[in-house]
Amino acid sequence: MKFFQVAKWGLKKDFGRELYVQFLATDVWTFFQASVSWNDYASSPYFHLSMGNGRLLGIIFWTYKFGFDVDVFARNWNTSYTGEEE
Repeated sequence: MKFFQVAKWGLKKDFGRELYVQFLATDVWTFFQASVSWNDYASSPYFHLSMGNGRLLGIIFWTYKFGFDVDVFARNWNTSYTGEEE
């Protein structure tokens, strides 16, 4: 079990492709995490800015099939439900 990880990145495939990166991560919290995605399904333009609820600052932007997410001091994005080993 690692207490602290400086950087972690990967590619997830689920209804499209998502490239993500995490910096300064523990088992539960991450100082900075971001992702860029290209989805199989199109959507209307969407912008969401949030504070609280497990994060200091969160930004989500999605238009047509392209999207990106940024979180500052937030809970880790958990992929354990998909069975992916990281």
